[in-house]
Amino acid sequence: MSVLVVDDDPLIAGMLRLVLEGEGYEVYEASDGRAALETVRDTAPDVMVLDMMMPHVDGYGVLAALRDDASGDAALGRGTRVVMLTCCSQEEDVRRCLELGADDYLTKPVDVDFLLRTVQDLLAMDMDEVRSRRADVADDAVLTSRVADVLTRHNRQFTVS
Repeated sequence: MSVLVVDDDPLIAGMLRLVLEGEGYEVYEASDGRAALETVRDTAPDVMVLDMMMPHVDGYGVLAALRDDASGDAALGRGTRVVMLTCCSQEEDVRRCLELGADDYLTKPVDVDFLLRTVQDLLAMDMDEVRSRRADVADDAVLTSRVADVLTRHNRQFTVS
């Protein structure tokens, strides 16, 4: 299984590479959205871990381009699952990414064990199930519930006991 790590911070990208390779994944890296789109089209990774704020093309732009690229096997709807990994934790950001086709949304700093479980869970789903989950967010109640889940998870992560 392959993972594309897209982050303009080389320290974060390197740390994610080490963690993912340690779990046996083949890891590709891209430092901006433009390079991410090229890598997806060239390698069709199984999962993309995508930062939001990057030069050239941001995370929104990557999601929109992949959603709109229905012609190739590497298109978002045809095989690459997407986990957003960003410091952006506003409701609007989560909502927009899920509407654009992100499969999950994690915030930095990330618990690497949770990231690995998220990647494993997405890979355990067949693509029909992934596509169905993406389509379900067209229902505002489903979208609102998924956004609330992400925000609850984020708040729990940063709540000190």
